[in-house]
Amino acid sequence: MNPYSCTLYNCKSLNKLKSYLNIEDDKYFKSLNANLSANPFKFFRKFEKNERELFRCNKRITQIHQRFIKLFKIEESEYLKSGIKKESHITNALAHKDSNFFLLVDIKGFYPSTTKAKIKKQLIMTYQQSSNVAEFISNAVTVPQEKANNKRALVTGSVLSQYFAYVINKKMFDELYKLSKHNDVIFTVYVDDISFSSKKVLTYKFHQQVYNIIKKYGYTVHNGKVYRGKINNKSKITGVQITKYGFRLLTKHKDKIKELKNKIDIKSKRSLLGMLNYAIQVNPKYRRYKNLFKNYEELN
Repeated sequence: MNPYSCTLYNCKSLNKLKSYLNIEDDKYFKSLNANLSANPFKFFRKFEKNERELFRCNKRITQIHQRFIKLFKIEESEYLKSGIKKESHITNALAHKDSNFFLLVDIKGFYPSTTKAKIKKQLIMTYQQSSNVAEFISNAVTVPQEKANNKRALVTGSVLSQYFAYVINKKMFDELYKLSKHNDVIFTVYVDDISFSSKKVLTYKFHQQVYNIIKKYGYTVHNGKVYRGKINNKSKITGVQITKYGFRLLTKHKDKIKELKNKIDIKSKRSLLGMLNYAIQVNPKYRRYKNLFKNYEELN
C-alpha cells in the first residue's frame, strides 16, 4: 500500500479539487484562488502568544482546512503522537517510559521552516499533484511570517496545523522511523519534538545519522534543546519528566499549582482545575488534591 495514498493523491485538476472541496460556484472558486494567492491576510489574522507567531483563521478558511484534514487522510504511523485522536503529549511520553537512554531533538522554527516552497514541492513530488493544484493548496495553508523572513510558511493556530505538518514531512519522519527500527530504538513525533529512546546507549553515530536526515530535508536542529544521555533531570519529553520511578511533573508545573492554590478568583480556580487534571495524568499521586474539585463543581 502506498503510504501517501489519500483522496488528493494524484489530483491533477483544479476542477477536481473544487469538487473535492464541495464548491459548486466557479466564480467563487476563482475568486478564492486569487485571494489565497494575493491576499492571505484576508483569511489569517496574526496575534502573539508567548512570543510565538500565531494566527486566527476565519470561518471560510477553517472550513477548507477541516476538509483538507479528511482529504489528506493517509496511513498514520505508530510513531505519530500529535494531531490525531487518542494521542497526546502524555501518550508520547508513555511510549518511552521503560527506556534508560534518550536522544531528544527539537527542530528549530519548525512551522516557519515549513515554507510554501517545501509544501508545494512535497505535494508535487510525494502526493503526485499538478503544479496548479499544489499551488492552490500551499497558498491555502500558508501565510507570510516574520520568523520565516516574511516568506509564506505553514500557518500556526489552525485545526489543520499539527496534522498537515505530518503530511508534508512524512517522508522525513518515515526515514527517521526506519533508522530507529534498524537500531532497535523507540521513536515518536509530537509536532517538532522528536524523541528517541532505548534500554541501550544511543551512540554519537546514531545522533549524527538523525541530524543528517533532518538536515537533508532542509530543517535545522535546535542545538540548545538537544539531549543525548541516560535518564536524569534532563530526560523530559513533551512537558513530562521521565524518572526511574515513573513520571513526574516539571518544576514549573509544580510551582504553578502552588501559586494557584493560594488564589480565590474564578479565573485562577479554573486554571488550577486544568492544571490538576493534567497533573493527575502525569502522576496519579495528585489525586490527593481531589477534594479541591468538590469546591469547584460550578466551574465545569
